[in-house]
Amino acid sequence: MSLLERLIASLTALFTLAAGVAGLALVSGWNGTPWLFDLVAAARGPARLELGLVALLLVGLALFLLVQVWQREPAPPRLRQTTQLGDISISLRAVESLVYRAARQVKGITDVDVQVAAAGEELAIDLSLLVAPDLRVPDVTRAVQERVEAYVRETVGVPVSRVGVEVRNIARESRARVE
Repeated sequence: MSLLERLIASLTALFTLAAGVAGLALVSGWNGTPWLFDLVAAARGPARLELGLVALLLVGLALFLLVQVWQREPAPPRLRQTTQLGDISISLRAVESLVYRAARQVKGITDVDVQVAAAGEELAIDLSLLVAPDLRVPDVTRAVQERVEAYVRETVGVPVSRVGVEVRNIARESRARVE
């Protein structure tokens, strides 16, 4: 969420919080200012319970929004290595991009979904593939496993403990257009 979005959401939450607190104050007996006399009369009249519930809902909603807007997002998982020159940190999202690229380079792969997890000092990779028709699926999946494992080991310098492959579907044949 950008800073501008956070500020707008915060102002909305603060306005909602102020309206909820004012409603609770009116319901509990506050006289308000002269321009609020009509609202005070409504809060003291037959709509007192409804206004109190709405005000309590507004306060709860505003507090929830404020907590959600300013809560820090957890740092994305990283792969950490220590070398003689210092520490290295590689985002698992970056590794997923590398895995995606490697898998797409195998002939017959039309789409890939990637999940990478750090398993101690090694990586565990799960792939979900869309395979082109008329190819031997075992050959294609084996080629993907070998390509991904070698590419990640060479590029990132971390051993791969597992490359799990799921063939999600077989792609439809592309039909040539007749003109």
